[in-house]
Amino acid sequence: MYKYFFEKVYRKIQKNSLRTINKNIGLVTFLQKVFFALLIIVIISNNVFSQNRPFSDSLIIVVKADFAEDLRSRPTSEKYNHISFDGKKYSCYVNYRSGVRDEAGNWIIPEENQFIIKKGDVFEVHKKGWREIIDRNGTLISREPEKLYIARKNKRLGVIDIHGNAVIPCLYDVIHVDNDFYRVSKDKKWGVIDSVGKTIIPLEYDHLSAFKNGVSKVKKNDLIGFIDINNRVVVDIKYAYINPSNNGVADACECEQFVQANSQKMVEKYEKMGYVLLRTPTRLMAMCKNPTYSQLEIE
Repeated sequence: MYKYFFEKVYRKIQKNSLRTINKNIGLVTFLQKVFFALLIIVIISNNVFSQNRPFSDSLIIVVKADFAEDLRSRPTSEKYNHISFDGKKYSCYVNYRSGVRDEAGNWIIPEENQFIIKKGDVFEVHKKGWREIIDRNGTLISREPEKLYIARKNKRLGVIDIHGNAVIPCLYDVIHVDNDFYRVSKDKKWGVIDSVGKTIIPLEYDHLSAFKNGVSKVKKNDLIGFIDINNRVVVDIKYAYINPSNNGVADACECEQFVQANSQKMVEKYEKMGYVLLRTPTRLMAMCKNPTYSQLEIE
C-alpha cells in the first residue's frame, strides 16, 4: 500500500518537473527570437541612414610626394619638405602634401597640407605654422598657431615647427616675433614677413621698430618716419629725429644735414661746424644743422 502511494507521488513530481522545464525552454526560445529580430532592425536602420549621409564612412588620408633620394646621414638641405628614417637610411621627399577624400573621390580636405592625423571623428591638420581641427564633413572646428622655434643654420636664422619642418627658411640675420608676423633683417635691411614667410613689407628700411598701435617707426636713408603694417606711410620719412611719443604726440626735427656722434669730442667738433645737439636717449648723440622742430600725431 505504501509502495503504491510513493510511486504515485514520484510520478506526479516528475510530470510537473517536465512541464516546468518545457516552459523554461519556451521562454528562452522566445527571448532568442526577440533578440535576433532587434538585431536585424538595427542593421537595416544603419544601412538606411548611411545612404543619407553626405560622405562615406570610409574616408581616406591621401599622401603624395616626389621621392628625391636616400641618404645615410641626416640631410641639412632645406630643399626637402619631408624626411623619413627607417633606422638605416633617410628617405628625402619634395612636394610632400596630404589630404582627405571619400570613396567616391570627393576631396573633404584638399591635398595642400604637411601632414594629417585622424583622431576619432575629426582630423588634426598641420599646415605651415598652423594646426587645424576639421570634422569629417570638412568643416573647420578650431585653428591655432603651432609652437614654432627660431632656428639658426649656416649663421642665418629661420623658423621651424615642433616636428623640425622648416616654416620659414634660414635666410635672415635677425628675426623678431611681432604679434602674428616677424620683423626680419637681411644684409642690414629690415622688413616684415608673415607666419609662412610671405613678404608683407619688403626689406628696404635701415631700421624698423616694433609695431605699436598699428604703426612702426622706420629709418631710411638716415631719415625717420612711421608706416603701418601694409607699408603705407603714416608720417613722412623726412625727419632727422623723432622722440618717443607721449599720448600719441611726438616732437620731431627736420634739418639740412644730420650726423650722429658717439663721443663728447665729436659733439664739440660738430658744434664748431654749426650743428645743434638734439635730445636723445640713445648712446649715439644726434646732431642737426639748421633744425626745424614740429609736433606729430602718430597714434
